[in-house]
Amino acid sequence: MRIESIEQEKQCKQVEEQLHQQHAYLTALHETTLGLMNRLELRDLFEAIITRAGALVDTSHGVIFLVEPGGTEMVIKVGTGIFNKSIGQRRKCGDGLAGKVWQMGQSFVVEDYRTWPGRYPDPSGDIIHAAVGVPLRSGSEVVGVIGLAYLEEGRGFRDEEVTLLSRFAQLASIALDNARLYTLAQQEIAERKQAEEALRYSEERLVRIMETMANGIII
Repeated sequence: MRIESIEQEKQCKQVEEQLHQQHAYLTALHETTLGLMNRLELRDLFEAIITRAGALVDTSHGVIFLVEPGGTEMVIKVGTGIFNKSIGQRRKCGDGLAGKVWQMGQSFVVEDYRTWPGRYPDPSGDIIHAAVGVPLRSGSEVVGVIGLAYLEEGRGFRDEEVTLLSRFAQLASIALDNARLYTLAQQEIAERKQAEEALRYSEERLVRIMETMANGIII
């Protein structure tokens, strides 16, 4: 009976720890999301997304790919840690970890990136130990990928962390859609102002021409 009691206590403690960890994750997710929704400038939003995604799983090494217009390539928009000089690099669908996530449309974890056959041929990957990629979506379409990495031996992305990152990516996708709509609206406003100024200039020019013609008429 004593052994059973000890075993039950151990199980209860494990469940309690799991619930505590889950609560901590959800709290962090909520606070992180609130920090994203008010950002409307795309550059600021990219940096906020990758910084906060890294903070959720305790890494400073992250990257965001976005699918280019035309849908044939992705380009790195922001990178932190070892990826800070990778901005502008491109991947096709299926290339490397990000390309695989794009192709599959779901999260993907690599436990040992250095020996992974599908790794992208980039020397910077030699120091990556574990890596994860999660998709960013607009509706059902994958429009980008968040990639994060650990350099330390023995570290890896647990299932609950991947689930957390996937939930975060869903919310980040909404923030990204909002920022894109804001950018489009600002562009439309600027274009409308230019059109109004061009119309006003044309009307003023027409008036001047008519006045000149009227002054030149001899009765």
